[in-house]
Amino acid sequence: KKIKRYIIRTNTSSEINFTLAKQVFNDYVKKFDREDGSILLKITHTYHVVDLSEYIAKEQGLDEENVALAKLIALLHDIGRFKQVTLLRNFSDKGFDHADYGVKILFEENLIRKFIPTNKYDEIIKKAIYTHNKYKIEDGLNELEELHCKIIRDADKLDILEIFVINGEDTILIGKNNGYEVTPNITKEFLDALFQGKQIDRKYQKYFLDWYLNTLTFLFDINYAKSFEIIKDKKYIDTTIDLIEKIVPEDKEIFEKIREYMNNYIKERIYWPFGYGTVIRKHFSCKKFRAGI
Repeated sequence: KKIKRYIIRTNTSSEINFTLAKQVFNDYVKKFDREDGSILLKITHTYHVVDLSEYIAKEQGLDEENVALAKLIALLHDIGRFKQVTLLRNFSDKGFDHADYGVKILFEENLIRKFIPTNKYDEIIKKAIYTHNKYKIEDGLNELEELHCKIIRDADKLDILEIFVINGEDTILIGKNNGYEVTPNITKEFLDALFQGKQIDRKYQKYFLDWYLNTLTFLFDINYAKSFEIIKDKKYIDTTIDLIEKIVPEDKEIFEKIREYMNNYIKERIYWPFGYGTVIRKHFSCKKFRAGI
């Protein structure tokens, strides 16, 4: 189902010059060390998210101006990451929320005017960037604001899943370096939420598997059927579960249940995108599994 065509199409030229915005972005990131792997990763991630946002926006039937707006939001969504990485040498938002900082430099320091001369879209851009890394979309948004928040959240999560799967073994090492010992334990709160099709709040992360599997629960916050098709086609769930079963082979039963549940959830959201979920969720319960609490 396409987004309803509430956007007025006109023959006027776009107020968003993405080519110019891209040049401004490239000039901005020159201030940071491009030889740093983390900086390079974020630049690459940004342009992947631009492409994914454009794809999702077009699939939803948006007009050229809103497709350009979705691309601009994607270009700017992680602009706060570069300072974060330079100062803290990590991607943790606990002490330095990169989305909040991105909004600050764009709108309080007026950097946004270098990317787009008009303030016509400022509220949409601001809210989409601020919300993109939060646990959920804030209440009280108008329809167009919510639309662009959903597009950037889907596109961002899709590329994070791609990075997560491609760099699976390196990601495990990151978990170890962050203090997570590889054990078969999973918290009850994590399993309860997972088998109810809910994204898990980071505050419940206690064990390595909580931390590692949390990224897969991004799919419970995905909004569009086309996004789920990408997840299905790229086999993100199967690849991740295969790797987990290699490092924690004693708990294969629970991982196979997670695999089955998540793959069924993806199929459901592709074919019944507006919430046919109770049929599948009734067949799963975490109560039979050992929880590390």
